[in-house]
Amino acid sequence: MRDILAITALIQALVLTVSEQYENPEPHIQILRSNKWQAARYGLDGFFVDPIFGRKHSMKEAVFDLYSFVKPVSEILKSNQYLKEIPEILRRGSGSHLQKRFYYNDDRSFTKMIKRMRELF
Repeated sequence: MRDILAITALIQALVLTVSEQYENPEPHIQILRSNKWQAARYGLDGFFVDPIFGRKHSMKEAVFDLYSFVKPVSEILKSNQYLKEIPEILRRGSGSHLQKRFYYNDDRSFTKMIKRMRELF
């Protein structure tokens, strides 16, 4: 649940930050498609290409930069108590990382993995 609230706070702060501060240039569609594919396929273990400057970063680096970028606005929105979970997610991994850990540590049992995930939720 904390992860869901953290990601929601990140999105909310990003929307407000970008809508108030920036006139965004049109990013190249191939960069956006590549970033989407990297995120879907590799999650936090993937790479991210900055659509404005073309620099390649690890996904964790890109998410932390985004977190730092929107942090001031989260204080205005009073969502910083949720947003502060983002660095912890980057440190320990996402829900999919946790599912894999549980699966491999519990005799490769989907039933045990699902039970442990339900206990956390």
